[in-house]
Amino acid sequence: MSEQRQKQPAHVTGFILIAVFCVGAALFLWAMPTDNPDFVLWGQIFLGFTALFSLAAAIYGWVRPVEHGTDLEVSGDH
Repeated sequence: MSEQRQKQPAHVTGFILIAVFCVGAALFLWAMPTDNPDFVLWGQIFLGFTALFSLAAAIYGWVRPVEHGTDLEVSGDH
């Protein structure tokens, strides 16, 4: 028998990509020369929280994958 790897759901990959983008944008803000340090601080805080929530959603989606059609009853009676 061949061993099959379980593929991760597409939404998990999407959440991971969002988190990576947010971290990259936060690093860009950190390196950007500006006269308004509050903009950089609040931008990094926002992007950091967005990255954390995105990673939490990816971990939740990996641990508990979406079940398709298990809660739906298909019947002709309405």
